Amino acid sequence: MMHPEFNRIRNVRPRTETIPWESLEQKEQNTLKLLLFTATDAKEKFLHGFTYNDLLKISEETVADTRAIGVGRVSYLVEALCRIFESEAVVPLAVPFGKIPCERDFDEIIPWSYLDKKDATALLKILKTKPNLIDTFKDGFTYNNLLRVTNEDLRKARFYSSDKLRLLEVSLFGIFTSNSKILPSLRIQIRDSQNCEEIVGLIEKMILDEDLQSSRNLEIAKNRILLFFGGEETLESIGQKYGITRERARQIAEKVRKIRLDIENSWLLNEAKMLLKESSSLSNFGELAFDKGLTTKTDLSPKWFMELATILGDSTFLAFAKSELPRLQGGTDDLDKFNSSIQKFRTKIGIIDMQDVAVATGYSYDSILIAIRKRYPTALVCRNVILARASGFSSIFESTLAKQLMVKDALDIKELSIGIRRVSNYRGAVLEIEEDILLDLIRQVVGEPSSIKNMDNPLIADLKFSNHEKWLISIFRDSDSGLLHRDQISEKALRDGVSLGSLAIYLTYVPFLRLVAPSVFALVGTNHGDQQILEAKEIAKESTFQTEVAYQIAGNYINMELRPNMNTISSGVVFPPKELASAVKEITFKSICVCGGLESEQTIRMTKDGFWVGFSAILRHAFTTHDVNETRTLLLKFDLKNKTASIAGNT
Repeated sequence: MMHPEFNRIRNVRPRTETIPWESLEQKEQNTLKLLLFTATDAKEKFLHGFTYNDLLKISEETVADTRAIGVGRVSYLVEALCRIFESEAVVPLAVPFGKIPCERDFDEIIPWSYLDKKDATALLKILKTKPNLIDTFKDGFTYNNLLRVTNEDLRKARFYSSDKLRLLEVSLFGIFTSNSKILPSLRIQIRDSQNCEEIVGLIEKMILDEDLQSSRNLEIAKNRILLFFGGEETLESIGQKYGITRERARQIAEKVRKIRLDIENSWLLNEAKMLLKESSSLSNFGELAFDKGLTTKTDLSPKWFMELATILGDSTFLAFAKSELPRLQGGTDDLDKFNSSIQKFRTKIGIIDMQDVAVATGYSYDSILIAIRKRYPTALVCRNVILARASGFSSIFESTLAKQLMVKDALDIKELSIGIRRVSNYRGAVLEIEEDILLDLIRQVVGEPSSIKNMDNPLIADLKFSNHEKWLISIFRDSDSGLLHRDQISEKALRDGVSLGSLAIYLTYVPFLRLVAPSVFALVGTNHGDQQILEAKEIAKESTFQTEVAYQIAGNYINMELRPNMNTISSGVVFPPKELASAVKEITFKSICVCGGLESEQTIRMTKDGFWVGFSAILRHAFTTHDVNETRTLLLKFDLKNKTASIAGNT
């Protein structure tokens, strides 16, 4: 029977409505909790609040058993409960995550990879109690999402453990009180990727990170799947290579083929759809894909993009490609054998040297020029050299000039030629033509004085910088002198989450950068004197030091202090002292971190030549997640028994 004091409550609310604990003063909360815990012996039920039905279980025996509670405390409690239950006013549910401060944009998406798997699973389960928002959590979550979570949602998700909630809050606190750059999730990187080779690497990483297949099975399957630029190797040869049967090799490949990532609106597939409309044949499609810069391959087929659409789950692109494929397979480029031979002489930036064609084919310059005009109607001519421009697309020659002028208009023609040669050399198409011919071709494209407005190709207006290019331009423009040493660029890349591997490539060939001194770069058109260059070299020299390694072997552990320079960070290679090298030469270590945010297949191991390799992942994680920089010493702990290398801190 209900306690007489509680019978005074004239309830006008639903009996099952949850009243949050925050509706009572702290002393009253403690009193009621003690009574309910004594009456029901089910603490987890009352984690977020109580109902009127719960009060019905409090009897005179309950109060008697709870000797610490006097009659006066019960009376005060009942008075407070009367104010709540005898009113129809809305009692707002508490926001469990509302106490977490946020120093980020409330709508910034935090990828799930920033939480460990247990916390990510728990939070996703809680957020999915909002049926109308389920589709918004594929890429991650936002602070605004957390603010919409109520105690009632926690109950729906059966999230009763206060300890688990506290641990989850600690993880979220670390994310939202940090101003470090959040890298886009793999799903977003795949969606926005503008390069075929890059997207394959991202897809491989996602398959491994989400445990969709083991690294060994993926390696086996890649030999049979066109998407991974394989498909030619026989099942028998694959079986022999990996020590499995032909049937097992087929089964593994089929399992990988069935993976679906469900990523919509891929930039690459949207571009490929436009190419399919423009192409006249399969070979023409491959050439246009190369000219557009989607791939470094000149013969990529529509079937490759169809496999990409299959794994991304884009049925719309698949249907369109299947409808276009018969036309491309039966089409012709309207070129005879001679025209085809001319196409083979077109370099990767769009240049044809008629002298090379004449020597190889025996045709006259007039015949060659007629064939070129037929294949490339908008071609530009300077003596024996042709800029063979593909109809409907800008050549790499043109886009290289345009990107330099987008950084600085009215550049000198000779300055523009430097960018052309940088890109040409990187693409393996060394320009063996006279300088005055090259300068004349540039004048025909951009005029003199040069201007992007003089370029007659309408597609140039739609030309955009890639994300890496935008980042490079921004860091140079933010620099006081406009000059940056390679090490300074690498440090900024680590700070901003830019891949050092991609950075090395971009420094080699982007047309708008100039190497003004050994390892010192500037944007094209930047005015700088000898003194500024000397100062930039001195600044870089002062920050350059040898990687420092100190260690202590204690039983099954090696405690190492590592102060890496940028070369070590970029290469991931450490040169250990002899005693240390001897202790680890037979051991392969897995890189881990106590924060749970380091997920990498890369291992740390000694090579036969005495190089300790594989530090890239753990060093980049330390820089991007734990605010380690060149001025700090990183503390690493090597577990010889469990074969792990972990970040222990920094000084």
